[in-house]
Amino acid sequence: VKISLQVPKPVSKTKASNKANLDDGTESDVDEDEDFPVNILKSIYEGRPGTVFFQYLPQCCKVRNTSRTGEMSEKEREKSKLKFKISDHVFTYNCVVNSFVKAGFTQTEGKNWNVLWSAPLKAESLKQFSQFQRCNHFPSCWQMGRKDLLWRNMSKMKRD
Repeated sequence: VKISLQVPKPVSKTKASNKANLDDGTESDVDEDEDFPVNILKSIYEGRPGTVFFQYLPQCCKVRNTSRTGEMSEKEREKSKLKFKISDHVFTYNCVVNSFVKAGFTQTEGKNWNVLWSAPLKAESLKQFSQFQRCNHFPSCWQMGRKDLLWRNMSKMKRD
């Protein structure tokens, strides 16, 4: 089975509103210029750093437990400047953009980003990441994510 990737048009902003235009011609529900707080989820392990907390969007009609979260100070926000980038090789989904923006990230097209939303990368690409950069896939992630490939790999392990 061959899967072809649809190369999306770049995300742009309209002059009438500051909302992002998505690949399907619709606009994001979230105003990207609005300032959203950045909440940090404290680790359950002592001495480990926290992670950015993503609350459910209102459309989900659910609320996550916020007992271990704290809001990032204005000084910390200025220092960290959380940014995300969506690769040109993947479709830009409204839910992805809205989630990042509501979590306090801003979208960028440049090389200065914290999170890259993309198709699976080659190992060579990951070697170029700084310690503060993350992506949504890792090399050969399909080996675990697809049931048929997971079964094949598990069978090989049992034989060896």
